[in-house]
Amino acid sequence: MFFQESKAKKAIALLTTICLILSSCAQQKYDKLVKDKAEYFAQLQQDLPLQDKIEENCGKLEESKRSAAIDDISCRNEVLKDYLSQKKYPYPDIKETYLNCSSTLAEKYSHRGINKKKFLKEIIGCDTSFIADTRTKIRDELSAAEQDVQNAQKTNKAIATGIAVIAVIGAVVWAASKGAGGGGGYNNDLQGCCSYHQGINMCYAGRVVCNDGQYSPTCTCN
Repeated sequence: MFFQESKAKKAIALLTTICLILSSCAQQKYDKLVKDKAEYFAQLQQDLPLQDKIEENCGKLEESKRSAAIDDISCRNEVLKDYLSQKKYPYPDIKETYLNCSSTLAEKYSHRGINKKKFLKEIIGCDTSFIADTRTKIRDELSAAEQDVQNAQKTNKAIATGIAVIAVIGAVVWAASKGAGGGGGYNNDLQGCCSYHQGINMCYAGRVVCNDGQYSPTCTCN
């Protein structure tokens, strides 16, 4: 079926609008991701090293013997696991490294009691590394997402350009067919050829095509 010029224009406009919407949606999705990650990371920095929560669950850290040292560190690890699970921490490899950092301290202090000052300094080192690794991961994630947005915008721009080119070619072809139809190429008197089909549109393959897309029931053309 042949589309009228107005229908073709509407279709082209619709496709172009869809391309623009897709680009806009991709940008909005990226902007939301940046906002969410920034808020998540800020909260993470604010919460760690969870000292209040650890003391609430494990008691205050005291100078202790070897057996107590292992219990204290194991309790800290459980608090950290629960916290990261509640926060739905998205990077399992970094999470595992973070928890292993505390576990390593448990092994270290299993041979002697906890030196409170030294232990707290070392556990803060675990927290600092965790925060730094998380920051790097978020930056990498946002960089990849930004690249996806740029690629989507390039693709949509290319599609929109293609649509515009097709529109121009279509207009030229349509104009040429209209011009051809106005000459002496018809084998019948034009009157009545498409009376019930919204008028004559063009000549195609020896058949008169009407504006509603139907062939003329009575006329032929060259």
